[in-house]
Amino acid sequence: MDSLAKPVSVDKTSGFKQSLLELDADPNAERFMLIDRNTAKTIYHHLVPAGGLVRVALPYKYALAGDLLVVIIDDSGEFNAVCMDGVKLQELDPFTATV
Repeated sequence: MDSLAKPVSVDKTSGFKQSLLELDADPNAERFMLIDRNTAKTIYHHLVPAGGLVRVALPYKYALAGDLLVVIIDDSGEFNAVCMDGVKLQELDPFTATV
């Protein structure tokens, strides 16, 4: 199943805005990590789906400032990890989102 066909898990119970990460990872990448650059804590870690298209809903604070570090990893070690620092996500309104 294509990752675009899967709905993003959006929390509609809180009524709070969220942020949306949309990432087109290299198909050779096996995993990706999202790290809060202020705390150095991993906030999300998952396998890259077939086709490389990733969509993740995160707390709203990641839409306000570039406080996210995105790391794409090749488990075989054939390629170096790719890091994107200072990533600022798009706003996601849980009531009007069609993701």
